[in-house]
Amino acid sequence: SGSAGAASPEAAPALPDDADPRALWAARAAEPLPEGARLVLDTRGAVPITLVLTDTPVQRARRAVEAFGRLLATLPAPRRAAVVFEHCPDFGLPRHHLVAGALAAHLDRSAFRATAHLDRVELVLLRPDPRWDA
Repeated sequence: SGSAGAASPEAAPALPDDADPRALWAARAAEPLPEGARLVLDTRGAVPITLVLTDTPVQRARRAVEAFGRLLATLPAPRRAAVVFEHCPDFGLPRHHLVAGALAAHLDRSAFRATAHLDRVELVLLRPDPRWDA
């Protein structure tokens, strides 16, 4: 779908060097996501951004994770993020595969690692924005 350049760092809009990534994410957290999906920000924790999916069927979960990937590609990315599945049905495929595939719509697969846990997928973003460490 012609989005080969979407995963490049140059695709992100230019932001002031002193822009606080926490404030940028907080401003976007209220934007609508597919039903059953919400962003949870914990800027003091080890995983500052979590996408929580509640009672979400597979296609809606995929759309929500793609939207999350779009945010990760356009906003300053932290070192770690997660996708949590609350009361979601069995998708018929491993959840970390669904997450990795949906994120790949906006992020190069070499830009992150997805690790499966019981009801969550942990993400390590390999090119985090240094402003998160400020």
